[in-house]
Amino acid sequence: MGFTRSSRTVGSDANYFYNVDPISIWQTNPKSLKPELLPIIKEVGDAYVKAKPDTVIKSAHVGMAASNTYAFLDILPRAIKKYGGATSDNLRQAALDTDLPDGSTMLGFGIKFEPPGAAMAGQNERAYPVVVQYIDDQSYVVWTKSQQQREPVLKLPASSPYAMKRPRLRARGYRARQTVRRLCCGERCLFRGG
Repeated sequence: MGFTRSSRTVGSDANYFYNVDPISIWQTNPKSLKPELLPIIKEVGDAYVKAKPDTVIKSAHVGMAASNTYAFLDILPRAIKKYGGATSDNLRQAALDTDLPDGSTMLGFGIKFEPPGAAMAGQNERAYPVVVQYIDDQSYVVWTKSQQQREPVLKLPASSPYAMKRPRLRARGYRARQTVRRLCCGERCLFRGG
């Protein structure tokens, strides 16, 4: 998926930058998902492109809404059948009963809500964001491992304007040269992260 709006603004300066966000359903690793989710993701994507034919990048938020609706359609029948109706209390209780493993949602994670009284009550303890890295007008999921599309580039390459450049230090005299040598080349190198 390209990030054309950003690349038009900052050009290649955005190369190798990271972002933490919910994953787009169009970037999930198909091998990590329940197989029955794949045709649904395709159908959502096809409907999106049909409604907005000039789309360059499918909205991650549309995908999140599709995934959340899919999860809600697992919870709603339970609220009605087990708890007697679609009231807010019944829906909450049916949601708390939900226990889906990773790969059960279009976003790649599972569902298990923290119970009342827990520090994060009501939050999905199995939900997680991903780390995306932008390289050459493409975004790649580099973490979590289950959704990873490529290895992250952790040190900016020399071609990046933001890559750390080793400063040229000049020293006069023996003590100054020893200090520079200790700072630049010793065990605790300031310029190599040692």
